[in-house]
Amino acid sequence: MTADEEQKPIDRVFAELKAKGLVAAKRKLVCKKPDWWCDFAADRTRPVIYYNERHSSLPEDPLRFALLHEEYHTFNKKNWTRLSAFYSVCFVIVALAILRSLGILGVILIPVVLIALWPASSWVFKTAIRADETKADLHAAKTLIEEFEIEEPSVVATSIFKTIRARPRNRRSLTYWVMRFLTAGLHPTDDERIKAIQKYEESLVKEAVKRMEFS
Repeated sequence: MTADEEQKPIDRVFAELKAKGLVAAKRKLVCKKPDWWCDFAADRTRPVIYYNERHSSLPEDPLRFALLHEEYHTFNKKNWTRLSAFYSVCFVIVALAILRSLGILGVILIPVVLIALWPASSWVFKTAIRADETKADLHAAKTLIEEFEIEEPSVVATSIFKTIRARPRNRRSLTYWVMRFLTAGLHPTDDERIKAIQKYEESLVKEAVKRMEFS
């Protein structure tokens, strides 16, 4: 068996995207265990894209879409940075106020504050972060059209979304519920994401028709 045959499909797709300059040369691909709570994710502090082992052998186009989506997040992370900074400042201010008024007894409230402040902070940046998700989808869709001649990337997106939703999850896991709590509302629904891509596809068709009319 050759080294190429031993590679997982996702490794080959990742190498292909790197060779085309669609993924940064410094980017690394890291596999997570099947029980990992997430499916694909970009590290906001290191040049790494993570993927769940369950998705390592998906068809090429859905893998391209997922990796291109995460690649966009690696170089467009200002809203997440602002959210993290905002949350940290709010937490420090509230925690100090509690400690000053209650003293050592206030330490008991710190974990509660830590949890309660996150949804409040994320709500402030909810619209911007949801817009970032749409932009990442459109980046992936645009690249599939221009680099891989995929006429309907919305079909590819539908495929990967269905695969992700069908994945078995341990809904008894504390991690699962904590992450659901922390990320609630920060992503558009699958239908909203697909409609945004379809709208982009329609705009390209209209542009093509106009060019034909004036040629």
